Amino acid sequence: MAQVGLMFSDEGKSLTVLNDSGTTAITAGDLVYAIASANDDKLTGTFASVRGAYTAADVAVKSAHLANTAYRTILGIALEDIPADGYGAVAMEGLWMHPVQEDVNAGQSVQFYEGTAQKLQVNDAGTTAGNSETHTKIGKAITGGTADGKYILWKLTL
Repeated sequence: MAQVGLMFSDEGKSLTVLNDSGTTAITAGDLVYAIASANDDKLTGTFASVRGAYTAADVAVKSAHLANTAYRTILGIALEDIPADGYGAVAMEGLWMHPVQEDVNAGQSVQFYEGTAQKLQVNDAGTTAGNSETHTKIGKAITGGTADGKYILWKLTL
């Protein structure tokens, strides 16, 4: 039987990516999103060619505050400054501090704000308000923030 699922990384905590913005650097701590169309059909072929041919350019990202639709495809948080069209590391788990867009209580699920700011908001999965959907959840608030711009400690869990 041919192997189908390949272990790419056994630690699963970070990934090297390409900042595909063309002109805008990503700053350490920025939430980044995967650019859907730029990532199509990157890993094709047989077992040997897939593992041997992978490069960081196979995962293209941009800083999430550049698009108000980025909340749908958050990939992680930049671990370092990544220049435009440069390579860098993105964390896919961990404890972080970011500002909130609205009142967030400790224990609530959070998602990236569906606007153009590096902020979090409550993920009200199951409600009809806003763009709150189960698949947009990126973590859980550890502490709370009462208003727009207040910082919280939160756990990134994709």
